[in-house]
Amino acid sequence: MKRKSIITIVLCALVCTAFTIAAFAGDYDTPVVPIHTKHSYYVLSQTLPTCTEAGVKTYKCRKCTSTYNEDVPPLGHMFSYDGIQSGQGVELSCRYCDSTGVVDADDLKALWNTEFINKAPERTAINDSGYLDLDGNNIINAKDYAMIMHFE
Repeated sequence: MKRKSIITIVLCALVCTAFTIAAFAGDYDTPVVPIHTKHSYYVLSQTLPTCTEAGVKTYKCRKCTSTYNEDVPPLGHMFSYDGIQSGQGVELSCRYCDSTGVVDADDLKALWNTEFINKAPERTAINDSGYLDLDGNNIINAKDYAMIMHFE
């Protein structure tokens, strides 16, 4: 009797295994996507921003194929004084690119703000302090103010 039970159990196991294999035989080409509740992204690639051009960062999940892009805004210019004055104003050149611009002396006076004093200038995309470090010493101070007041 015991022998019949063992044979019956083994036959049932073999039949169940055969049905299971047959049921999933056609699903081998379907990729299995792991299920997770939180993405874990890393920077896959990036295009760095310049003074005037935006950049792009592409992120990819470590656990699945999810990706997304993030725009990085342009950095803006950081100007310094070239020692050139013309009838139109003061010529400034960017420290990071070849861009130059002429700014009217009155416009520079209007940009002067006491909150920028004794601080490092930030690029023009952030605020106007990128125009004010005229001597290029990386701090906005009384010397810069004197230069602006000297312009006609």
